[in-house]
Amino acid sequence: MILGVGASVSAFKGVEVLRFLTKAGLDVWVCPTRASLQFVGKATWESLSAHPIHVDVFEKPDEITHVSVAERAQAFLVVGATADLMARFRMGLAEEFLTLAAITVDCPRFLAPAMHPTMWNNSATQENVGVLRERGWHFIGPESGSLADRTEGVGRLSEPETIVSEFRAALGW
Repeated sequence: MILGVGASVSAFKGVEVLRFLTKAGLDVWVCPTRASLQFVGKATWESLSAHPIHVDVFEKPDEITHVSVAERAQAFLVVGATADLMARFRMGLAEEFLTLAAITVDCPRFLAPAMHPTMWNNSATQENVGVLRERGWHFIGPESGSLADRTEGVGRLSEPETIVSEFRAALGW
């Protein structure tokens, strides 16, 4: 399966999601966005997943890695899906490994959003959410609660246990 990681301060929760998934016996390929590596580094993802991390499409120009990884995926889950990342998924923009994988996979796709409430409630974000749902994307959260900037509201990333539980339940795993 593919675990995407968006550039949210909550990216650290993706580490726990990865641990739960691998502990359950799943073979997980982590695909972080370039910006998410500012929150959790490549070495962490590689050591916990036991797979190389690919961010840029042209890291290995002689291979089409995003296609081979996407073709093996039985599920696609993005933790810390930001408003920007969801907009890119909706538009089919594919300038980095994660967004290329998103338009290449042929499996169930899940998003666990994380953003400030004003971003979540923005009409463009809500329109993107509606379109993605119509296209078969499943959403886990967001929840209401305390955010990084010490405000409260809807936009908080669901807890790792909740994400994994809802993800596995939806797939019957």
